[in-house]
Amino acid sequence: MAPRLGYVVRFVDALGPAVDFYEGVLGLTLTRRAEHWAQFDCGSVRLGLYERDAMAGVLGVDEAALGRPPGAVELAFEVEDVDAAHAAAVAAGARSFRPPADRYWGERTAYLLDPDGGLVELLTRIRR
Repeated sequence: MAPRLGYVVRFVDALGPAVDFYEGVLGLTLTRRAEHWAQFDCGSVRLGLYERDAMAGVLGVDEAALGRPPGAVELAFEVEDVDAAHAAAVAAGARSFRPPADRYWGERTAYLLDPDGGLVELLTRIRR
């Protein structure tokens, strides 16, 4: 049996603003919260947020070893209406990176930056 992706962890500088963004702005369901960790239900995959300095301590490495955003990671969330979701996120305080646009690969996408500068994509599949 092939491995199944259980969760994705996003390292953040401060848990509070990150939780506020993913729960309050994007509307994800928070399922677990601890001192340095938060976890969200995203359907088939869970999203974890872990404070960067705490994870560096657990692993015994310098924080720089964990990388910095936007880096090579993008979190993409499929929504019913990308225009409405983008507008609602911006109205709730999110930083827009790119406004909604149709893409040649059959999706309408918009991009936000989370509180740590990480790239967050909102997408709606469109018919061509």
